[in-house]
Amino acid sequence: METKNDQVATPAGTCSFITEPGVTNDFYEDLFPDSPAVDHSTLRSSPQTANWVVDQLYSR
Repeated sequence: METKNDQVATPAGTCSFITEPGVTNDFYEDLFPDSPAVDHSTLRSSPQTANWVVDQLYSR
């Protein structure tokens, strides 16, 4: 997961996404359009991010 608001790892998406079998590349804003905005440092502490990570780990 990446945020479109990242000003550290730029350009967003291109810099962070990888193309490998089994990898899901998603933007936070596309997954959670009605959630509060996040950036590079707040993405990891977002409750939506935490729930998404747990779902990814346990749904496979």
